[in-house]
Amino acid sequence: TDDLKLGHDQNELSIENLSAGEKNFLSFLVYATSLKEGIMFIDEPELNLQIDWQRDLIALLQKIAPNVQLFLATHSPAIYAGYPDKAPWFDDLVRTSTTKESTLVA
Repeated sequence: TDDLKLGHDQNELSIENLSAGEKNFLSFLVYATSLKEGIMFIDEPELNLQIDWQRDLIALLQKIAPNVQLFLATHSPAIYAGYPDKAPWFDDLVRTSTTKESTLVA
């Protein structure tokens, strides 16, 4: 329908009344439930999400879709702080030469 509703009776809420962050969060969760396995790429999932939701998002996606591999591009310390072993840093990819010029490590 044109007006998707969440909940029922007194607690019914139109999806049109959700904030942009709530819609984004909901869309990630709904998409994850449709995947049994595979790969999910998300670019900047933190957009419009409050900090608590940024912290919870990856764990929820992993719980909903445990056989889906997640790839994220994020600027959010709230997201990558929970997974320091999974976040590659640019410094890890760059080596400083003896002349103090940066070069990419092959």
